[in-house]
Amino acid sequence: FNNQHFLCCFAGVKGEQLTQPASVTVQPGQRLTITCQVSYSVSSYYTSWIRQPAGKGLEWIGYHRVGYTPYYKASLKNKFNFGESLVESSIKIYVLLIPSYLLY
Repeated sequence: FNNQHFLCCFAGVKGEQLTQPASVTVQPGQRLTITCQVSYSVSSYYTSWIRQPAGKGLEWIGYHRVGYTPYYKASLKNKFNFGESLVESSIKIYVLLIPSYLLY
């Protein structure tokens, strides 16, 4: 996990808005949480997460919808968790394994 980019994605056709921070900094031992504010109902639609490690191509992590079992790419299943906040209308990704100080 060295300088990676994370992106939340919506596959709908309605021109919805997804907003996430430009960067997130964590210290060793902290869990990284990236929140994506969305303009659609997180209980009605799936949202996918994609990452791009430095110098590499895009990699799909998985998708999530409130009330349904999240789906993770098999090789990444133990490295990420998805969550949500119905009050904030947001979805979250938690990076579980952080070996060193990182900038995302």
